[in-house]
Amino acid sequence: MEKNIPLLEGIGYSYAGELFDGDFCFMKGIEENITHHLHLVAFDGERWRNCVSVRDHLRRDKEARRRYTELKTELAAKFPHCRERYAEGKSAFIRGIIQRAQAIKR
Repeated sequence: MEKNIPLLEGIGYSYAGELFDGDFCFMKGIEENITHHLHLVAFDGERWRNCVSVRDHLRRDKEARRRYTELKTELAAKFPHCRERYAEGKSAFIRGIIQRAQAIKR
């Protein structure tokens, strides 16, 4: 995945390091106004499967989409300058979706 660093930097992203056991994190915008966050994950790894599970669940479940949108809106207003707290605030909701998806696969 390292080969992607110069490619993404070439279109305005800044490499922010590895997160979450091998995720490559990139950001776009200036520090005071970051407009994009991008994570590259290994195809078909656990993190990739979890992201796909969340995506698929939100596509299927209109009520979950509404609740997630509402949660994100509230967190963005509450933590406009603290991405870590914003992400932390979403984690229980996301973990719940992943746990339900894993239970269905069993």
